[in-house]
Amino acid sequence: RYSVPYVFGYTPLQQILVDIGSGRLQAYTVAWDSRTKAQGGQRWYSLYQQTHTPDTPFYWKSQFNNWNARCAECHST
Repeated sequence: RYSVPYVFGYTPLQQILVDIGSGRLQAYTVAWDSRTKAQGGQRWYSLYQQTHTPDTPFYWKSQFNNWNARCAECHST
């Protein structure tokens, strides 16, 4: 199990950051759509069309989803 210390996003999308230890935060590969149900929201959905396994570069724990190295500079102020 991992903790979720942060959520980030831009309306209507919210994505969680998972603390996997050693100071690493991973951007999880699903997002919450905060729009109303009538607008098609109130649901989780995958950011990728296919499933990624641990041996692929877009697996949620891979370097491509590392908040510290790949996301924070542009997606935080």
